[in-house]
Amino acid sequence: MKEYRIPVELLDCKVNETESKADEDFIEGNKQNIIDELSKIGIIAEIQSYFVGPTVITYNVINSNCLSSKKVEDFKSELSLTTKTPVRCYFDKKSGFFCVELPRKRREVVALKKLPEQDGNDLIIVLGKNTKNEYETCNLSVAANMLVVGASGSGKSNFLYAVITSLVFNRSPENLKLLLIATNETEFTAFCGLPHLIAEPAVEAANIQNVLDGIVDETEKRYRLFREAHDSGRNVVNVCEYNESVDDGEKLPQIVVVIDELSEVLRLCGEKSRNAILRLTQKARAAGIYVLASNGSATLASLDRTLLNNFHARIAFKVFKQTDSQIALNDSGAQDLLGKGDFLCVIPGNVYAKRIQSPYTSLEVVKNVVEYEKEHFD
Repeated sequence: MKEYRIPVELLDCKVNETESKADEDFIEGNKQNIIDELSKIGIIAEIQSYFVGPTVITYNVINSNCLSSKKVEDFKSELSLTTKTPVRCYFDKKSGFFCVELPRKRREVVALKKLPEQDGNDLIIVLGKNTKNEYETCNLSVAANMLVVGASGSGKSNFLYAVITSLVFNRSPENLKLLLIATNETEFTAFCGLPHLIAEPAVEAANIQNVLDGIVDETEKRYRLFREAHDSGRNVVNVCEYNESVDDGEKLPQIVVVIDELSEVLRLCGEKSRNAILRLTQKARAAGIYVLASNGSATLASLDRTLLNNFHARIAFKVFKQTDSQIALNDSGAQDLLGKGDFLCVIPGNVYAKRIQSPYTSLEVVKNVVEYEKEHFD
């Protein structure tokens, strides 16, 4: 089999990712603003430490255990007025700090170039950089299904580009397949011709339903293969065990179904599409099939709780209402984000939401990767 390797140079999006030193005077000024606003509500506190991330600076405050929920909201409002910026606050139960996040003067661009090596059945997604300026990843084969929400212009589409690019970078078309679904005809056109695609992106209602029916049938077919293997004496309950028990030519590729604007797909295609997506999110993981869906924050209420609960990894970009954040993350905070790739992430294994800046993935990078794949691996 031909070795699968994509030159990392193809990911160069011509942006300068220099980790510029934050302005010390700016940091000291914000420290004083925090202490002053806390003192106004009767809290004597000090800043123990701070972390400079690509988008925000996190100030760790001690002696803040007297802060009630109402005082926190009052503090946020006053600090936001003073600094003229959005403010996010939370209690870190692990460290005991009251954490205050304020925007940097100038955010750093995060590049999609720290792609880790992966083996076996891992599906590693590069999420971006956290508030400590460290790269964060997510293994989709563990998370199983991921829901990405956010208002228009918050960075969802660019994030989907980064996710798809991450997935195909280390996984060949022989062991990873993609299905792309969107009601917007131009959303995934940049990936047309990618050898990993089972079919060209589905955009029309009839085509979308056919694709969903086909992948549900594939799920059932795989479970039949597992049962047949088990009946023949092989201990097979998932795609990993099945692939270990067969020759190379019989191995089953993992499949990622990417759905843009989930609620619009449900509106367009009706109850049948909902049942198909629900079935996939409930039982397709063991078959090596995973769902990654995005949705606009304004239509979150149209997604029923049963469907939402099957997405164990949640990402929320900027939303306009606290209720949207609660629906997406089971927590508030996404309403205080800055947009342009700034998001909160809750994935299995993490107790708290992490704030991350999404990597910038230009159309030029996507085109370079697709053209290279078509030339060398189609």
